[in-house]
Amino acid sequence: MPEVRGYLPGYCLLPDRYRLDLISDRSICNVCNCRLRIIRTVFLRPVSIVLGRALVIHHIKHCHRCARDYPYEHLHELIPPASNYSYDIIVEVGIARYMRHMQNKEIQQHLQNRFRLFVSASTINHLARRFLDYLSAVHYANTPRIRDLVKNSGGYILHIDGTCEPGTDFLFVAMDGIAHIVLATSKMSTENVYDVKNIINRCIQFFGYVLAVVRDLSEQIELAIKELLTETKDFICQYHFLQNVGERLFEKPHVELSSKYRELKIKKSFAVLRNDLVKQSKKRMTITEKQLIAFLENPQEKDAFDTVQICQNLAYCILRWLDDYTCELKGEYFPFDQPHLVYYRRCVKVYDILKRLGVSKVSKNIYTRTFQSITRILESLIDNEQVKNIAQNFEHAVQIFEELRRILRFKRNDNKPLLRHRSPISTIENVQKIEIRLNELKEKMHAIIIKNENPHYVVHAQIVVDYLEKYGNKLFGHVISVPHSNQTILVSRTNNIPEHLFNCLKKRWRRQQGKKKLTRVLQSAYHEELLVANLENKEYVNIVYGGNLKNMSTCFAQYHTQTYEIQKTRKAPEQENKLRIRKKFIRMHDFMKKIGNAISVSMA
Repeated sequence: MPEVRGYLPGYCLLPDRYRLDLISDRSICNVCNCRLRIIRTVFLRPVSIVLGRALVIHHIKHCHRCARDYPYEHLHELIPPASNYSYDIIVEVGIARYMRHMQNKEIQQHLQNRFRLFVSASTINHLARRFLDYLSAVHYANTPRIRDLVKNSGGYILHIDGTCEPGTDFLFVAMDGIAHIVLATSKMSTENVYDVKNIINRCIQFFGYVLAVVRDLSEQIELAIKELLTETKDFICQYHFLQNVGERLFEKPHVELSSKYRELKIKKSFAVLRNDLVKQSKKRMTITEKQLIAFLENPQEKDAFDTVQICQNLAYCILRWLDDYTCELKGEYFPFDQPHLVYYRRCVKVYDILKRLGVSKVSKNIYTRTFQSITRILESLIDNEQVKNIAQNFEHAVQIFEELRRILRFKRNDNKPLLRHRSPISTIENVQKIEIRLNELKEKMHAIIIKNENPHYVVHAQIVVDYLEKYGNKLFGHVISVPHSNQTILVSRTNNIPEHLFNCLKKRWRRQQGKKKLTRVLQSAYHEELLVANLENKEYVNIVYGGNLKNMSTCFAQYHTQTYEIQKTRKAPEQENKLRIRKKFIRMHDFMKKIGNAISVSMA
């Protein structure tokens, strides 16, 4: 037996396999007042933190007149019916898995070292899933209390979103943007109107009136909201809006510029040139980085170095600088970062410097031979008229995009990347000016369309106008008043709240599974796992679990019946595929000929 580490509760110091007799205190039947007798004895060996490693002997009494059984009344307050694992160990496994992000082996070791209990890996998976069932049951059983909490905040802002991997079902979540509580979760095969309406209906039924909705640009969610929340303010996530506009603006020039790099073999040629410089450097005495820095600070001391070697090192520095274009990116990903355009800008800068220095491609000077090669490669890119037009159109699209971004104030004061899980800084004063500035931008884009100076510029302006006309009224008005109150609420301009939740969930999966690709994990995941985020909310824990997660096992026992219904629904067999066709059928002789005849008859 491994050594027990840390503080050990007193009830864990009980001897192994001690005998614990359980029998009902009732001696007379409460129906017919007949005397009760022990009719049978059940031996249990539960795995429990509270009971330790006990041999439980459960004596069941029976009334011979009305045939009514009387088991020990408090047994199922510790151990679920038809189970050998107590509520406290279910809670311990669930918290270790979903809050401490521990793997199965780590949970096994924790239970063995901490409580002297051995649980197999397969059982840990089973208990972790049961934890989610109990968590869901307790959550929905306490919706009246959660509703009161939401009312005290003036209502709730419904943030609704879903996540998936290619080829998997959608995990869908509805959250309160004020209290940051997960209200309802669901799993759906596709993001369709029917399933989205179901989760919104549950929120309305359990938590009451919705002050406003914040969502992405999904048409299915929009249709569901139009049917159910006709009088509720509907806001789209400004981050998603900006992302969609950027993707439309940059889609064509981004792809065209990338294809030109491949067609002209720019990066490949530079890679070959770099490798040649590395090989040549091995034949001469190398110049250290410290010496190179000293030379750059004082180029007049060139006599101290070999001229050919200096030129090769400088050329190598240029190639390394070209290849390091990603340092200018802010980690915000496309379209907020434009890597191909940034690379082109660096190429233009190098070409202008070399051209200004008079590096000629026909010179036979051995000192400038490498610079000539760089100039020749860049010239095929810079002097290409198609590339010039693509870059010019790209720059114009970026200019419009950055102007829209400034209006929506999607830049952080701390200069950190503005990703989906980092919300922009908002104030009531700034939010109230968005509508005026968007209308000014719209008029500016209309002027570009009327002038019609460049067909590409007209396309860019038309994209922005189309998006503003379609979603413009959902991009402002985020300062709302609470009905029957003087309270005003500043609604979040993004849907980052559920996005952050999904991000944390996927980080936990990667830590537990050790995999980057989460397709199989997400497909088999329970949507109730999203409710675990509520356990880190103090207000939620106060009203649902009495202010302490140590009360979870008691709450789980209290709502076991509701948990059983959830498990029963989950285990229900899926509807059989009515279009099931055997391969033997489609492999019959002249199959397609018969199909054609059948189609002609059916269409006659």
